[in-house]
Amino acid sequence: MAGYERYKSLVQEAWQHYCQGDTVKMARSLEESLEYTPYLRSETVSDLVTQLVQLAKEGGDTFDSEVLSSIHAW
Repeated sequence: MAGYERYKSLVQEAWQHYCQGDTVKMARSLEESLEYTPYLRSETVSDLVTQLVQLAKEGGDTFDSEVLSSIHAW
């Protein structure tokens, strides 16, 4: 379970970088999260978007999922 917790914390870190407008650091956090994901690649992408949208809702913000497609690693 420690791996999944690390995965979630990296997704939250990526969200913080997104909010700061730093897509380079966001990409690094998301890329690192892949080492800890319990999911297959396609499931991970779906989960990442779901989590980022949820974090946005919790903060009263919006998440533009198109940002992911503009990040080289994705």
